[in-house]
Amino acid sequence: MRRWPGEHLPVPRGGRDLNPGDSILPPDATGVETVKAWAGEAGLDGSIIRTDRVFLTPHVEAAAMFAALSAARWPDERGAGGDLYAVIAEPPVEPDPDWHGEPGGSVQCPSAVVVHVVRRRLHIAEFAEALGL
Repeated sequence: MRRWPGEHLPVPRGGRDLNPGDSILPPDATGVETVKAWAGEAGLDGSIIRTDRVFLTPHVEAAAMFAALSAARWPDERGAGGDLYAVIAEPPVEPDPDWHGEPGGSVQCPSAVVVHVVRRRLHIAEFAEALGL
């Protein structure tokens, strides 16, 4: 996959059918339910999840899994499957306080712009084994 300076893969919360040049906006701007709503079920500290930020990661597998999870959690008339995008983060880019790995492994920012579509319609079944389902 081609990489651009500053390019990350988003951990989306329901945004699908976006194209290059489109913005990925935070839940406060879109009204989409967030991970904060079910963080406890996933063993996450929901109190530190900001709903005015977009979360991004350079880890393809993690981003793909969250894309699939978001679609599985919030299905709509377009059918199952979340989309994975390569994006450029809009500054300021800040560390994700819920990330405990290497620096830069997960970040948050006010919005991001889609550079290209990596894959459409990722389905949760692809990640069932990794998630213990």
